[in-house]
Parts: sequence; structure tokens; C-alpha cells
Amino acid sequence: MIKYELRSVKNGARIQKKMVRVTKPQAISETKGSIRNEIGTRVGDTETILGQLSDTVSLLTSTLSALYFIQDPEKLAILPLEQRQSIEYLFSKFASTVTSADLDFAEDPIGTIDNLIKPQGEIGNIMAEIKGV
Repeated sequence: MIKYELRSVKNGARIQKKMVRVTKPQAISETKGSIRNEIGTRVGDTETILGQLSDTVSLLTSTLSALYFIQDPEKLAILPLEQRQSIEYLFSKFASTVTSADLDFAEDPIGTIDNLIKPQGEIGNIMAEIKGV
């Protein structure tokens, strides 16, 4: 797939915006290329995997938030104030955002977790097979 991105290009004294073709980097090694091909065949396309990872991050953030807010105030006081404020801001913004993982989890918590973990296990198996581990 050919991708383009908007870049600023200097043309004499002027700077213009131009669409520049961006090429996807080639696989670093034959092994890495084989792993990527197998993942594409057996697990799914990159966009699907990225979506699943996004949902995984969402569930992990929810878990960390729950763990953070059950801590004793004395333990939280150990953190520098700015860090505590940043963490609490992150968690409050996250709590006010409905994600696709939230919707899936509300319908079927165990199934959602299984669906998110399964591709990661498959990727690990593919890597182990190809690397001979």
C-alpha cells in the first residue's frame, strides 16, 4: 500500500506544503519477514491487531485506575504532587471516555479478555516456531 503524508518543503525562500510519498520500510531480516507473513495469514491484518491492542490498553488502563484509587492516601502521598495530579487527570479523562473495549466488556467480560489475549498468544507461537525456540 502506498502512503502519502503532508510535509513542509522549502522551495527557495518559500515553504510549501506538499504530499510526499512515504514508503513502508522493508523487513530487516528474512526471519522477521517470515514472522510478519505468518501473522498476516494466521492472526489477522495489522489494522485488526492494532485495534485489539488498543482495546487491551483500554482494559489495562481501567484496571490500573481501579488499583490506584483503592490505595491508602498515605501511600499516594509518596508520589510527587505533579505526578499524582497527572495520573489522576489521565484516569479521570479515561473514565469519561467510552471505548469499544468498554462496550465489549460490558456485554461479555470473559469473552472480551479471551478475544484480546488469543492473538497475542498466536503471535508468540508463530515467533517461537519460526525462530526455533
